[in-house]
Amino acid sequence: MNNPIWKLRELMMQDISEKYYCAQWLDRFEYSLWEWINKDPLVPIKWGQGTIPASKLMEIKETMELAGGWWTWIDDYGEVFLPLETWIEIYKEETKE
Repeated sequence: MNNPIWKLRELMMQDISEKYYCAQWLDRFEYSLWEWINKDPLVPIKWGQGTIPASKLMEIKETMELAGGWWTWIDDYGEVFLPLETWIEIYKEETKE
């Protein structure tokens, strides 16, 4: 899969949510994942049924940077890919950061 937008979705959904939590999209999952990939330094995260390696988090972060955006869930639309600037605004508003 060459398109980084779809690669990012695959990483978020199949490699993390489904593998570690057996769920397609957990409520607010994208917020937790965003926090994890923005830690400095990246550290393994114990979550669900295992530990997400720092290398997997780095792969997601690098793919997000290539894609230029982030996947989120919007109730009326489902999974939506947003440009980074838009996602960061939503993230800050939702987390009051």
